[in-house]
Amino acid sequence: MDKLTPFKPLPTIIAITITLIIWFIISAPDGVEVNAWQLFALFIGTIIAMVKPYQ
Repeated sequence: MDKLTPFKPLPTIIAITITLIIWFIISAPDGVEVNAWQLFALFIGTIIAMVKPYQ
């Protein structure tokens, strides 16, 4: 591990934007509590941030 991966703002912005859209704009489906929906938003945002589509 000689080099660190350089910071790429576009994938970061995409991951944060999708997380915030799920968290604030898309309402939780019937039968799903708000806390569970917010946890789902964080999970999806983390997965999107880990996948590297813009290498």
